[in-house]
Amino acid sequence: MKDQLGATCVVSEAGGGLNGALLRSGLVDELHLMLLPSLVGGLGTPTTFDGVPLQLGQLPTRLRLLDARVTTDGIVSLHYEIDRQPVSAA
Repeated sequence: MKDQLGATCVVSEAGGGLNGALLRSGLVDELHLMLLPSLVGGLGTPTTFDGVPLQLGQLPTRLRLLDARVTTDGIVSLHYEIDRQPVSAA
């Protein structure tokens, strides 16, 4: 998109399927999450990132917290960047 359209920022407010595909393709640089003080559960409940399960030995995407805020009504806003540093062998 950058080369063909000149886009430097794309915001996805899509569902877990597209979000998961973007994340697994390495196209996510930052993540803004808003956590509301309520719960939804049960089979088939949508998630932020859906997709195929991690392969054996595949590590989850690491995040680095940039900012966290809480409103007076209990909404938690989190701002992360994707941590692309290689994991060192222990």
